[in-house]
Amino acid sequence: MKDDNEFCDTHAQDLVDALVAAVEALVKHLASQGVATIPERQYEAHWMEPVPEDNTRSQGKTAPYIEPDPARILWTYGEQLNELPPVVQLGTVLKDFADRHGGFPASSWIDGSMDMAMRVIHVYFTKSGRLAVDRAVAREVIRDYCVDLAAPTITVRSVFQVENFSAPCPFSLSEEIHFRPISPDDIKEQARMQLAPFPYARPWLNSRDWICEVNKKGPRDTFEAVNWHNEGLRYIATTLALASPGTARLTLLRSRHASPFLGAGTVSGREPTLTGPGGGSLQLHKDAIQLAQKLYPRVVSALSGGGPQYLQLALRRFIAAAQRREPEDQLIDYVIGLESLLAPDTDRLETTIRFRLRGAVLLPPRFGEHRERIDLLNKLYEVRSKVVHGGADKDTVVGCVPRAEDALRYVLRWFMDDSRWKCDVKAIVKELDEKMVEGGSNWAYSIS
Repeated sequence: MKDDNEFCDTHAQDLVDALVAAVEALVKHLASQGVATIPERQYEAHWMEPVPEDNTRSQGKTAPYIEPDPARILWTYGEQLNELPPVVQLGTVLKDFADRHGGFPASSWIDGSMDMAMRVIHVYFTKSGRLAVDRAVAREVIRDYCVDLAAPTITVRSVFQVENFSAPCPFSLSEEIHFRPISPDDIKEQARMQLAPFPYARPWLNSRDWICEVNKKGPRDTFEAVNWHNEGLRYIATTLALASPGTARLTLLRSRHASPFLGAGTVSGREPTLTGPGGGSLQLHKDAIQLAQKLYPRVVSALSGGGPQYLQLALRRFIAAAQRREPEDQLIDYVIGLESLLAPDTDRLETTIRFRLRGAVLLPPRFGEHRERIDLLNKLYEVRSKVVHGGADKDTVVGCVPRAEDALRYVLRWFMDDSRWKCDVKAIVKELDEKMVEGGSNWAYSIS
């Protein structure tokens, strides 16, 4: 696409003229109704901050805000404004431009030319901040409109609250996904509670939270970008869980079109997605950030069907376990995930021995000596069987869950490493078996 200014010069001078004329007519009409300024809206922001003398506790904070509310003008005088000839003409030329560039995107839910005229006028007054004609502002608004409507893609901006999480610095998982500490502007925008006319609640934010901001691009004629936040949240949570242990909580605060001309409302979430079943904070150090950046595209590829099929079940069970409330369900998920990777080529009679031997070989020394690793895998499998068939001791199950989670995390990372990524799982375990035999043979002949 051409430079934005050149694009606007070439295609949109008539749109600028139409917007200026519509604003002039609208300001004149409002003046006749005694309206000379943009009305204001009052709201309060509610959030939490750590107690100064005890950083483990938080206390509630509230701050009042007042901001211009140009939407109230359109709500109050909308029927009158829709009858003004310059406003009607604005809607016509805006729709003509959109039609010449493929029409309005499928996900925009724009209800005809007058709906778009009202959106453009709303953007104009939001930018200008006053009921007056400003040709420079009109040109800026139309330039943005031209670029957004003629683009082959749309962008949807999703903002997630990330609780129980820390990192040494802001970072990105990809070109579209960015993590940063929460800011005062985030609190002002995301923690608001409207005072009138209809109060509504927002999630409680904490000044120690982090924000994950995603600018997802997608084809303009599909809902791919609009609906991405559901699957995208699972991809992000899975990646964080693979990179480091701990239980971060990710909640969708807002998802909507990045373009103010295409907004079809705002989607928000209530239930958080967790990265682990425990309660400890998820801390990403520098190496873990680099690991997460490497793993993210592979997680997306595997879960979306573009990567190795054998990883799908293990990854699904890995993140599903974090959402379970009962430790028995968590353990079942983790062990099924391990079994799908360690014994994909065996029947029931051979599963147990291959499960524990292959797992013991793959797990690092922090899981204990070889004998201890074999015992651990054997115990996980046995306790899981008791859970399924009844008779499992509750305390034993609770004690097994973090070990099973850690084991599946490590095994998944091993399979997703560069040297094995996209390899056939049966070929991988076959080579693993051969290396075990080779090692055993070397030991046997060394003592003969």
